[in-house]
Amino acid sequence: MPASDTAYLSARVPASLRNRLKSIAARRGQKMQDLLNQIVEDYVEREDKAAPSANEIIRRLQDHRDVLTRMGVRHLFLFGSVARGDARPDSDIDLAYDLIPARKHSLFALGEIEQEIQGILGPSNKIDMASRKDLFGHVRESALADEIRIF
Repeated sequence: MPASDTAYLSARVPASLRNRLKSIAARRGQKMQDLLNQIVEDYVEREDKAAPSANEIIRRLQDHRDVLTRMGVRHLFLFGSVARGDARPDSDIDLAYDLIPARKHSLFALGEIEQEIQGILGPSNKIDMASRKDLFGHVRESALADEIRIF
């Protein structure tokens, strides 16, 4: 990075933290300054990432309804923190599904459905998927209270 593109940043940290950072930099073969730049950039990037938006997720998945239906998904639901509107940037996207009953679905087919949905929503969004019939107890109660039907 050219010197004209940089600015001086100073922070006072405990000596034990400084020593740990020096040790990490040495193990990685980095200068302390380069390690600190990486840490700060990673932190700012995480802070800048927006929380998943229910409206955006629903729109994207509805746009791919035909593909998901051909794969055997009868209904798809959003639940959890994203559906409630209290998601954080690191929140996962909780989805529940009903499959078309007349079809047989192997674990391989279920994996393909999950991969398709992951591709639709993008790699930066972690998804958790479950069949609605397999939700039990407080998880089921919470999911039913929060759920938004996507299709």
